[in-house]
Amino acid sequence: MLRSLRKVASGFLAGLMLLSASAMAENVPNDVPLQQIAAEAGADNYYQEAIETEIYNYKLVRNLPTTFTQDTWETYCSLANGLMDLDAENLADVQKKMVDDAVAAREALVQSQPLEESIWYIWGEDIATIEEDPSSLEFTVDSYDNADFVPFLTPYLLDNQEEAKGNLIIIAGGGYSERNNSGEGWPIAQRFGELGFNCYVLQRRVAPYAPEDIWMDLQRAIRYIRYHAEDYGLGGMDCLAAVGFSGGGMTICGQIYYLYGDLQPTIYDADYQPDAVDAVSADLDVALIMYGATPGGAIGVTAEGPEDFACENPNLPAMFFAIGEDDTLVGSGNQFMAEYFRDKTTVEEHTFANVGHGFGVGSTSNNTEYWIDMAARFMLMATGGMEKQEVVLDVEVPEQYTKMQEFDYTMPFGDVHITCAMNEAEDAFYLYFTAFDDLQILEGVIEEGEPIVTFDRSGFMAGDAQNFLNQINPDAWVQR
Repeated sequence: MLRSLRKVASGFLAGLMLLSASAMAENVPNDVPLQQIAAEAGADNYYQEAIETEIYNYKLVRNLPTTFTQDTWETYCSLANGLMDLDAENLADVQKKMVDDAVAAREALVQSQPLEESIWYIWGEDIATIEEDPSSLEFTVDSYDNADFVPFLTPYLLDNQEEAKGNLIIIAGGGYSERNNSGEGWPIAQRFGELGFNCYVLQRRVAPYAPEDIWMDLQRAIRYIRYHAEDYGLGGMDCLAAVGFSGGGMTICGQIYYLYGDLQPTIYDADYQPDAVDAVSADLDVALIMYGATPGGAIGVTAEGPEDFACENPNLPAMFFAIGEDDTLVGSGNQFMAEYFRDKTTVEEHTFANVGHGFGVGSTSNNTEYWIDMAARFMLMATGGMEKQEVVLDVEVPEQYTKMQEFDYTMPFGDVHITCAMNEAEDAFYLYFTAFDDLQILEGVIEEGEPIVTFDRSGFMAGDAQNFLNQINPDAWVQR
């Protein structure tokens, strides 16, 4: 059964439906495993315990924007994120109030839907990891996640799946150490959702986990959506794409290079037991790599040219690259990678002027505001989902041209469909077709086997007249 996912609004998710806390709280279980402060208020160790507890809770709650009502989720996150830098041994009254306010905001959190309806855990009982002993990984207060973090997807589904144009996994940036969901996760889901795509924000593992673990999370997410598409009633499955920003783009690169098709996580974890989800293809249809082809971090190479991005993947996705011209973090990586793949798959590349690293949804102060619309059209074009507008040419052919035929011809800018008319003596011609979204008409005579164009509607097609006439099939004429 299709799960109905309530979208929440915040300062960066303007336009999503605001939900009433009182209405949504009714009959919704409080099933998020939030920790409670062990120490009693007033105890010597209370603030130490409170800070540690709320840091744990904050790392959990900030990943769950659709689990709680917008106002209570945003209030808690805004207050709790200030606790990360507090020294419990040296708290002034104003800092104690910060802790008290965060605790009160956590106690006031209101769930809008059950946890299992707002997130999809992508792994089964076994989670592949390159670490021989995952329990030895060191998590600190500076680690982005708690030690018990398990990767999942936050789905944003269209109400009408028959209208879904595609499915898009979103991987926020932050290198391999954090996830910038506030700028490159939740708002990206909103924008692409408005354009008709189901979206899934991937909560991938980050440091202290290794890059290979992160790549495996994306591989598993691709397979999870493909495997469960029918269970969730997902539409638009002809297009399964991923968009990654910075470290999210590097994650896509790692998956494309090392974990595509039917390759298994056992490449990195020999003890992992593949399940039914692992049996489906991990190939993406489209990859949107946003300022993310960082040579060293993406595939472990120092890129000095396109050849350094050589890839053995035989089932490459269509690729869309975008970067700011002032991006000093990625440098020429995007351009080199795009150039390498250009003759191997469908590639589109954009470099935006006067823009640096990390432009997220884009800015109205430059052309980055258009990248999402361009990427959406690219996904449809690359997967055959673009609605082709049938051009009906209403052309009145002069009466002296008594026989006609049609044929296709490939020009440097693409294919054109040409209608050719001639007189009975075949020494005069009239050609028309559409190019550059405009009607093209050529009329002329043939003298000593050479065409002489007497009329060129656009003024720049006369030089192609001979090539057009060479396509004529003498046996294909149809009398008017």
